[in-house]
Amino acid sequence: MIKPSISILLVSYQSELIIEQTIQHFLEVSPPVDTEIIVVDNASEDRTRDILRHRFSNHPQVSCIFNNSNNGFGSAMNLAAKKSQGKFILIANLDIVMETNILKNALKYLQSHPEAGGVSPKIIDHGEVQVATARRYFSLITLCIEDTFLSRLFPSLVKKYISLQNFNPSIPQPIPVSTGCFLLMSKELYIEIGGFDESFFLYFEDIDLTWRIFQIGKPVHYLPEICIQHNSCNSSHVKTYFRRKHWHRAIFLYSRKHLGDFSTFVLAGYRFCDIGIRLIISRFLSLMITEKTELANSHAEILEIIANEFNITARHFILQHKKNK
Repeated sequence: MIKPSISILLVSYQSELIIEQTIQHFLEVSPPVDTEIIVVDNASEDRTRDILRHRFSNHPQVSCIFNNSNNGFGSAMNLAAKKSQGKFILIANLDIVMETNILKNALKYLQSHPEAGGVSPKIIDHGEVQVATARRYFSLITLCIEDTFLSRLFPSLVKKYISLQNFNPSIPQPIPVSTGCFLLMSKELYIEIGGFDESFFLYFEDIDLTWRIFQIGKPVHYLPEICIQHNSCNSSHVKTYFRRKHWHRAIFLYSRKHLGDFSTFVLAGYRFCDIGIRLIISRFLSLMITEKTELANSHAEILEIIANEFNITARHFILQHKKNK
């Protein structure tokens, strides 16, 4: 049996609305002899697993892995990569759409540019180029601005501290970090850097991965001619508070790993104030609108996560101070 050149890796969770059309789309836009698709389902409780079994269990290009528990996106991707046979792997989300020649052109570029650690596309969502297409290194300032009142009150800060400076979306260029909705790279490099850090359950695992690739001198290259549509609103519904809870856990994990305890302590303080204000507002709104109660509860839970970060970093400071005495 001829081994495929590209292994397309997908992770599903509660994805009954899009899983079939997504796999069909990838089958249509990829060469049949040169591509395999590996889907890892993270213990979905809707009809996702039934659809995978009934529609694709006997398909020669599609392999399905069914996890008994949801251990996160990165863990599932590592499992898919381990099973993959291709020399190159495409890390992809379920909610992207691309033209037929995209994979072929991305692979051709990667093979002819050994200095590139991967290929990332121009990402279009609702007709506009996403900020996530090319972002700068996530510093303390970046993490403080990301999704807070500052970014809403002063949108110019997003361009200054989050978007890549002087970024021209029509010019190919190496970038420090990239999104994981479409990332083509060699399996050899993926193994070399250890794949995804499974400590990240959801969010920031792609930022962490591509930053580690950048640090070894093989940055991901952004290619404007590799253009995809990212239909983020088409994802299977997952409650907002679930996403925000894991987003905050991920941001602190990233900070501890790449910025250190002091930056994480400062970040926790700033985030505590930001979420505290949101909690007060949402509690006030919940008195007038019953539907806002869940939002208030979600902010309270996130505040608890941030308070825990204070405790962790404070203990680290105390231990470090005792060691230095």
